Formats: sequence, structure tokens, C-alpha cells
Amino acid sequence: MIRLALRTTLDTFRDLWDEMFILVLCNILWTLSIVPIVTLPAATGALFYITNRIADGRAASFSDFKHGFRTYFRQSSVLGALNLLVFLVVVANLRFYGRYAGVGFRLIQIGLLYVFAVWLLVQLYIFPLLLAQETPSLRTAGRNALVLVLRHPIFTFLVGIVAVVVILLSAVLTLPVVILTTSTLALLGNRAVHALLNIHLLVGDYSGYCPATARLLPSQLRNPE
Repeated sequence: MIRLALRTTLDTFRDLWDEMFILVLCNILWTLSIVPIVTLPAATGALFYITNRIADGRAASFSDFKHGFRTYFRQSSVLGALNLLVFLVVVANLRFYGRYAGVGFRLIQIGLLYVFAVWLLVQLYIFPLLLAQETPSLRTAGRNALVLVLRHPIFTFLVGIVAVVVILLSAVLTLPVVILTTSTLALLGNRAVHALLNIHLLVGDYSGYCPATARLLPSQLRNPE
């Protein structure tokens, strides 16, 4: 899994280099979507859509960003609202239990942070899995994303570390936040899901997953070894 995580990271940055122009353009549009705020989830979904095409080895253009924005506007908005709700619930509970002294309350806070960390890791997988479905379903994508996280904790942890490093470097350098950060994370999520789906395709193991609705592409059948 360490080797697979390394290959996934290298593939991500190779794709980033090859498609730098279109990804910078789309990331700038994503940054501008922060201003009206309501378009931010859909712009994030559009980034996942165009980076999914890139990870599949297909051509990507600005029209794909617009297509992803329109096609997945509803699912992106629902997922964005759900993420906001989870964030507010976690913060509220951390503040509530933080008022009390005692080991038990600290353990509750640690548990909340752990659950929130798993939730964030699931977010890397949800949209790529949604895009792999013939009939897009957030519930199915979310369930399968959780299955991937729990069945491949080492790989997911390593990918999460890469994502954290990207975010921290972007925060320090500032400019990458505007031009590349979110594109990089979306591309990393797509590459990670493709790598994991590759494993299950090769060994024919679908236990624990929802009924097959995947629209898997030949480019996903690469040898993970």
C-alpha cells in the first residue's frame, strides 16, 4: 500500500504538470466562486469532474468544467450543505465538551476529532465514486467511500498526509491556494479512487460495496503492483 500511495502521488503530480494550464484556469474560477459562496460546492464538483477526466487519460477542456458544474450542481450542493452541517455539529460539540474538566470529556473530544478526520478522508473519495456510477447516487457513493477508507486505512492515511502537506504548503505560499490547491486535491482524490478500484477489479472483490453501478473505464485496469 505504501508503494501504491507513492505511485498515486507521482501520477497526481505528473497529471498536474501535463494539464497545468487548464487546471490553473479552473482553480482560479473555483476561487472566484467563493465570493457568491452558493456556487462553491458546484465549482468543487466541477473540479472533481474535470480532474476525473484527466485521471482517466481523457482530454479535458474548459467546457468540461462547465459541464461538470451544471450536471452535478444538485449533488454538489447537497454534499456541500451536509459538510457544513457536519462541521458545525463537530465544532459545537467540541466547544460544549471543552467546558468540562476530566479525562472522559477529553476522550470524547478526541473521538469527535477522529470521526471528523475520517469524514474528511471520505470526502476525497465520494465525488470520484459518484462519477463512476451510471446512476449517480450520493448515498451509494458515500457508503462506498467509507468502505474504501475502512478497508484501506494505510493507503488512505498516506494519501491524507499528502493532502495535508499540499494544504499546508499552499497556506504558507498563499499563491497556490488561488491557482492550484483545490485542483491538486481533486486530482489526488480521483487518482486514489482509481488505484483502489483497480485492486478490486483485478481480484474481483466487491464484498461490502453497494450493488454494481460502476461505469469503469479501461484506463482503470492498470496493474497496481
